[in-house]
Amino acid sequence: MKVKLLFLITSLLFINICFSQVTEDTLNTGLNGYQTDRDAKFGVFKIVQYSGLSPNFKIIQDSEVKNAIAYIKNKSRYIKYNPAFMKRVNDSTETDWAAISVLAHEIGHHLLGHTLHHQESNPGNELAADLYSGFILFQMGATLEETLRCVETEGNLHGTKTHPPRSARIEAITEGWKDAENLRNKKIMDFSPDRDNRAEAFKYTCTFVGDENT
Repeated sequence: MKVKLLFLITSLLFINICFSQVTEDTLNTGLNGYQTDRDAKFGVFKIVQYSGLSPNFKIIQDSEVKNAIAYIKNKSRYIKYNPAFMKRVNDSTETDWAAISVLAHEIGHHLLGHTLHHQESNPGNELAADLYSGFILFQMGATLEETLRCVETEGNLHGTKTHPPRSARIEAITEGWKDAENLRNKKIMDFSPDRDNRAEAFKYTCTFVGDENT
């Protein structure tokens, strides 16, 4: 009887230890996943806030995605990202601005209307999203070096069918960052055209579809 009782107590202690270990490991895994998701959602919130808009994006983790993508589904705007990729770029660049720049780039695709039509991306759209990313990261407080770190590390040297070469992307991001810097250094009166050049400043061209005379 004593042997059976000892065996039962030992078994219960073993089960309790195993259960506690599994629960702790599971909890840690869940917290790490939540941390990544929370950081991504907070990053998107801050990016949109600096754009003067209200956030209406749905943020989704997906390990099957290579890096990050922006798309529209059922009239909702989504950003899907690979958490392992985000962690890797932050680690390799040694700055959290790397992941923020990725999210800003995808938000740029949405705000620039690139996701309205279900079509493959192209180098022109990518450069436009890069320009936006550079602009926003300056607004958020990133240095030019921090803003460029991700594309310098992850950008394709020669480019692909859908993405321009690294040098072009660096130039676009730099232009966006400097545009934001120039705007911050201007006063409201600096935007008024000079009297002598006022007519030239407001020149525009109006064309009509199908009219061969314009």
